[in-house]
Amino acid sequence: MIHVICYMIHVIMKIFLKITIYLIPVVLVGYLLWQNIRPVLSLHYTVDGKSAMFPALTPWNHVSDLSSDQYGQYREIKEYPINFDIRLPRKFDRVKFDIKYSYPKDKYFSFGFAANVDKTDYQTVIIQNNNYLPVADWSGEFDISNTPTPFYKLRFQFFNGVNEKSDFLKIREINATFSGQDFGWQDIVGKFFNKF
Repeated sequence: MIHVICYMIHVIMKIFLKITIYLIPVVLVGYLLWQNIRPVLSLHYTVDGKSAMFPALTPWNHVSDLSSDQYGQYREIKEYPINFDIRLPRKFDRVKFDIKYSYPKDKYFSFGFAANVDKTDYQTVIIQNNNYLPVADWSGEFDISNTPTPFYKLRFQFFNGVNEKSDFLKIREINATFSGQDFGWQDIVGKFFNKF
């Protein structure tokens, strides 16, 4: 009886090992394929620095330590500009940002991305807390389809057109949603063979 049980365990383990060995490359290829064809990529940055895919705001000496008030956690910009680089798994056409921030009334700041490889030309928008809310939300989209992105790396930047010193901008949260065209089977096959 014990021999039968041991034999059955041995057979089950052997089958499980074979299935695992066969599944590992299938899962790996499926993951890599999905990274290259998925139409939407969503990234979330919280100021506590625990976001896995979203980079930290840099340079660090331009950003305050993590602080909090009655509205939650934030990092205050001490000096401009503030950068963050996002490395994408593939090229996307558009990006939508949702930024939660606190800012005094009658002040504005600019937010944008580098539209050239040298990072000297920025496509920007001006953001102002017109409703004088203690915590404001800004949403906006950028067309990034024609942006040259070596290794699919984009630089985004907060800056101030008035001066480079602090004007009490507090960043609380950043969400970025990248989107592109949906891929058909012909696009998938074409992308696969273009790799070789």
